[in-house]
Amino acid sequence: MAKVTDPQLREWALDLKDDKTDTSWCIFGYEGRDKIVPQKRGSAVIDTECGDGIDEWQGALVEDQVQFCLLRVVMGDRESKRPKFVMVSWVGSTVGVMKKAKVGIHKGSIKEFVGDIHLELHADDRDQIGYALIKKTLKAGMGADYDLGSNSRGTDGVQKGYDSQAKAQQEAAKAAYKQKEKGTTIGAVVFDAGPLSKEMTPCDISGRPTVASNTEAMKNTAGCMKDGVSSPAPKGGGTVEATDDGAEKAAAEAAEKAAAEKVAAEQAAAEKAAADEAAKAAEPAVEEEDDDEEAVE
Repeated sequence: MAKVTDPQLREWALDLKDDKTDTSWCIFGYEGRDKIVPQKRGSAVIDTECGDGIDEWQGALVEDQVQFCLLRVVMGDRESKRPKFVMVSWVGSTVGVMKKAKVGIHKGSIKEFVGDIHLELHADDRDQIGYALIKKTLKAGMGADYDLGSNSRGTDGVQKGYDSQAKAQQEAAKAAYKQKEKGTTIGAVVFDAGPLSKEMTPCDISGRPTVASNTEAMKNTAGCMKDGVSSPAPKGGGTVEATDDGAEKAAAEAAEKAAAEKVAAEQAAAEKAAADEAAKAAEPAVEEEDDDEEAVE
């Protein structure tokens, strides 16, 4: 990286970008192997109609040096002026290979104090950074072009007397907007005060902010909204408790039946185990009886 510790570097860049100053270009070069210092600056005009500043700036470029340049080019026409900042890396025709190799590396250090730019160019020949080419490249990259040519130049490209069309353009835009607005203006909002029409259905507002507290609101809505079962609210206010005796009775009967089945299964298992034990105990006695019968014979 290059050494960019000189405070004048940033001061020169800020001065060029200040609308209150006339500075239109400045050049930064090397002092020693890698230290960047301010070299020269000028104030000749650079805009869409005059390129004197380009000639002045190119006159300060040196063939055996690497120089980093910042230009201020005023674009647009008399309706709208917009300054554009151009950074140029100049590599003279007789610069050695080692110095050329540093340009790409040191360029990042230059951008740190130069700040935002609209266009970056690299050149080793003055024809690559001429006034017409810079202006054309900047114009191609602009988001809007207010200079339609009809009010500042003739069809042959020769400049003529200038008549501002700003007021006429503003009136035309205003008229077009009003015409468009007629078809898109939203009418007055109408609130339905009731009773509800067929197209409208009631909804549960429990849980939403209400004038009453949530507890009071739930007393009037929870009963008739529970489980999606709708029941009419009582006259004179009060709470409706939604119950389902049939469902509760069925659940109780199912639980009782399951318990009875469990008891029966346990009892059957116990009886089977007792029978198995009795069968095992009877087997030795039968063998002894057989032995006695054989002895008698």
